[in-house]
Amino acid sequence: MNITYNNKLLDKVFNSYLYLTIIATLTNVLGNIINGIIAGNFVGSIGLAAFGYCSPLIYAMIAITYIFSNGGSIKCANHFDNKEKVFQTFTVTTLVALIVGIIITIIFSITCGEIATILGATGATVIPAKMYILGIGIGTIPNILNLVLINHARIDGYPKVGLIAATIIVIFTIILDLIFVLFLKEGLFGLGFATSLAQFIAFIFLISHFLSKKSSFKFTKNFNLINELKEIVPTGIPSALNQVYNMVRTMITNGLGSIIGGLIFVGALSVQSSIYMLLCTVGVGIGTTTMALGGIFYGENDKSSLESLLKLSVKYAAIIITIIAIILIIFAPSFVKLFSHDPSIFDTAIRGIRIFALSLPLSALSYIFMNFYNCTQKLKYSNYIGFGHSFFFLVVPAIIGTYLIGGDGIWISFVLSEIFTLMGLFLLVRREIGYTPKSIKDFVIVEKDNLPKEDVLSVSIDSEEKLLYLVSNLDELLGENNLSKKLKLKISLIIEEIGKNILKHSYESNENKNLDIRIKYKNTDEIIIYFQDNGVPFDLNNFKENKIDEQLNLSENNIQIGLNIVKNISGDTTYTRKVNLNNNKIILPIDKN
Repeated sequence: MNITYNNKLLDKVFNSYLYLTIIATLTNVLGNIINGIIAGNFVGSIGLAAFGYCSPLIYAMIAITYIFSNGGSIKCANHFDNKEKVFQTFTVTTLVALIVGIIITIIFSITCGEIATILGATGATVIPAKMYILGIGIGTIPNILNLVLINHARIDGYPKVGLIAATIIVIFTIILDLIFVLFLKEGLFGLGFATSLAQFIAFIFLISHFLSKKSSFKFTKNFNLINELKEIVPTGIPSALNQVYNMVRTMITNGLGSIIGGLIFVGALSVQSSIYMLLCTVGVGIGTTTMALGGIFYGENDKSSLESLLKLSVKYAAIIITIIAIILIIFAPSFVKLFSHDPSIFDTAIRGIRIFALSLPLSALSYIFMNFYNCTQKLKYSNYIGFGHSFFFLVVPAIIGTYLIGGDGIWISFVLSEIFTLMGLFLLVRREIGYTPKSIKDFVIVEKDNLPKEDVLSVSIDSEEKLLYLVSNLDELLGENNLSKKLKLKISLIIEEIGKNILKHSYESNENKNLDIRIKYKNTDEIIIYFQDNGVPFDLNNFKENKIDEQLNLSENNIQIGLNIVKNISGDTTYTRKVNLNNNKIILPIDKN
């Protein structure tokens, strides 16, 4: 009978989060993409170029937001069992994000002209770029807060909240874009202002969710601002720096493109940037899902789940992103025409997009590893990946390539940056672990290694028949061990009674039952038994005892015991509901006498 650990629970959670996160990310990005389409088709080539010059500003805003949205949500995921700590981190994250948003709004409104010039806008593009910055700056506060709230809703088990918020942004961006650009003739200012208003509307929806009883996050007055920021900021820095690198890289490639081909090449780069934002949402979705789940597993010291998570992430990236890259290569002309009707940039943009498409699968892998190392607090690896694939390994080849072969040097640099980054990561991991990595699990480097895989028995159960098989063959499945017969009997009692009750009461039907059981039993002062299932909320501590059979039979072949007896022989019983999974943990003391 097969009861080996099969990753079904993690696979289901990953899939549910992945698709919702991809759609939410895609929907959120669509607002900026729509602005690019309208700029290219209704404002003209000058407007498109001005919009392209402003694209680094989007990266800058995202970078600042990521310090708090990613830093705060990762720390909350790491400490999800400690509610008071979570409330403090959430409160400080939201408060500081609000303050930073106010400051940025003031800066944009006062210095929008100077910012446009710094970004590279010249001549006829200066004024439209200035007006776009002014319009988009109005919505900085809700823009930052929305990403913070969406990330926290995701780790709280509500990924659909982010999807709904992103949908609100897109719908109102389209409607308001048409009003301000086509009817009111407000140009690029209208594009930016429409997006800002859409962000405000989405914020109203999001804050209403967090103020409701559904949310696990609550605001608190009891927090230490400095101490919380010392944890939040370093954790959010890698994601933020990645966006800063994207901003600087875009400014440099725009400058190189302007030297080579003027507004035509800058327009082609603007089209590439918009297409990248559209298609990279899949890679970002996979990476963000990895970060959300990985932060929770890391907080639980669950190395085996981290290994399985990284394998799933890489598998999805390799399959999905490769298919997307092939589609982009084949239909590059259609994608270019979507963003611009200017025939002067067609050939340049199509050639560039096809070369750029080759980098997408590798770029997705870089993003996954960066987020994985971020949530597992291996920040030096995360910082290296961001610096390598978003800046250094792209800018240097772009400068050299432009000098040697012209515009193709810029497009080829996107591919080279990903190759060099992953090669460097391979060498860094090899140096860290002391041997050549041969599988994905070798890239899981966790200092909080309290659950080494070889010390844990992990099984997957989907029926009472398999549960009874586990109980009957527990001694054999545990392998070589120093556990006493009495202790193994206690483990069997706990597994049988709790397993039966989860399979019986945590599911509303007999279909799709999935129960993972993990037993930590070696090199430890206590036995820890984990029960994880995807049924309805089921807290063993609050289970009504009148629902169970309290008949007691202590023979080794026929063991039935009530949950109240389980509590008497256990040292501690805890329950948490994370990412829509029940997590019941039983601690069984070891009598050394």
